[in-house]
Amino acid sequence: VLTDKKSLTAMMGIENGIVEIENIMSETFSAVRNSLLPVLMGVLAKNRHHDYPQRIFEQGKVVLRKGEEVVEKDSLALVSCHSKAEFTEMKQYLNFLMASLGLSYELKHLQHQSFIKGRCGEIMVNSSIVGIIGEISTEVLVNFGLENPEAAVELNLSAILQKL
Repeated sequence: VLTDKKSLTAMMGIENGIVEIENIMSETFSAVRNSLLPVLMGVLAKNRHHDYPQRIFEQGKVVLRKGEEVVEKDSLALVSCHSKAEFTEMKQYLNFLMASLGLSYELKHLQHQSFIKGRCGEIMVNSSIVGIIGEISTEVLVNFGLENPEAAVELNLSAILQKL
């Protein structure tokens, strides 16, 4: 659950919502992850020498800061990295996953610094935000040393399980 602050913020193009560790022993473990996407981006960065396509996922705990409150939730993230990775591919995975759970959803346009403008959306179930989907921005790809396009989805499993 611990990771470095830089990959959560500067490398992803965002600066808020993280829980930092006081009296850190190492910059490598200076914050509690607020998203699984930076972790997956790091995995892809370390595996650039392997063949493409690369499609990976992770399920686990994340911690968000909302003002003075700290909230823990279960999250699921999927990332696809290859020369033709795009929004539609991630939407197909999302469609399958939501149908398997018997849930219907809608997408609402979202501007997010980690994603390409116009290629990102909030995932809504019963008018509640349960995730984000989109194509990772060029700036973020460069920050992680990645050359191929990436599409990603991250879901708040805690919120989705409440909808079942």
